[in-house]
Amino acid sequence: MASEHSRTVVLDVALDVSPTLSLSNPEAQIDIKLSVKIAESMRPGTAITLLAHQSIFDVDPVNPFMDVFARGLFTPLRSVKGPYGRSIRLNPLVRVKERLDQDETDLRKRGVRFFTILGDSSQEAVFNHHLSWERLFKHASHEALGPNSITQRDQLKVGEKFEIRVNEKKPILVSWWCFGDLDTDLKGMKFHFWITDSYGDGHPPDENSLSEDNWVIGEDPEISKLEIRVVPGGNCIVEIIE
Repeated sequence: MASEHSRTVVLDVALDVSPTLSLSNPEAQIDIKLSVKIAESMRPGTAITLLAHQSIFDVDPVNPFMDVFARGLFTPLRSVKGPYGRSIRLNPLVRVKERLDQDETDLRKRGVRFFTILGDSSQEAVFNHHLSWERLFKHASHEALGPNSITQRDQLKVGEKFEIRVNEKKPILVSWWCFGDLDTDLKGMKFHFWITDSYGDGHPPDENSLSEDNWVIGEDPEISKLEIRVVPGGNCIVEIIE
């Protein structure tokens, strides 16, 4: 277990992908499930609450155009059985910049979502992402993608298999987190934007004044480390079927 001295929380993330995608079903989709639990903690048994925005856990992004796939948080679908080198790109070629409305000091009033992972290591939080036919090829119809890029459904072949994984080239980051449970000790509390907006621009807010107004500030990343690691074991292959 992580020691108090290390001030570290470790989350284990397991990936599981639905095994088939049917060409004959216009409603078919690829389901990608992330199961997350606390593996180690400097405060064993204590829940943590995290900001989902811009992370791999954001199942309902503020900007629908910038979902987890558009952010490049998952790899393209790459062929592992069938014609060599074929792939489906899931993110746009151009980078889209975005900023949240920063007029609200309370992050909970900015339209972003938070989630809690319970302190019991046997309890998992589950996040489900989906790739419909429309979403699968949303960013794939560009001539610059190359000859091995699949840009439409009728280019797929029955029996082909594709792999999708969490993109290891991009670290799994969460910009704000704290100890506590949304449904109990954090219920009705306000989440101060410090760390998310202005970390490095000054000192954190005074905790005594914050507590009087039911404020919570996120853990300081220079003091408390949140480590997120992907664990092996789940299915990451989807097969194209009739």
